[in-house]
Amino acid sequence: MALYERTFSKFDKSVAQVLLTHEDLANRQRYINAKHTFQVLLESAIIPIVNENDTVAVEEMKFGRQRSFVGAGGNPSGSGFVGGSQRCRGSLR
Repeated sequence: MALYERTFSKFDKSVAQVLLTHEDLANRQRYINAKHTFQVLLESAIIPIVNENDTVAVEEMKFGRQRSFVGAGGNPSGSGFVGGSQRCRGSLR
């Protein structure tokens, strides 16, 4: 997260980490809560950084790699953009 914060601060942008599990996307109420969280962040001009919360249970870890997780429940952000990366090198221009 520190890398995201440093990188986006160069563009005067704020970021927030959002930790989700497969259950957050499979359960209707939790999905709606996640969607609301994304809406508030985006309306506040805060860029959500989404990560799989794989520390909550061993069963959750069986869900798979993060890139599979990103597209599992559609796009609760409603932003029209869904992206995922285990590790990413490069810079924003």
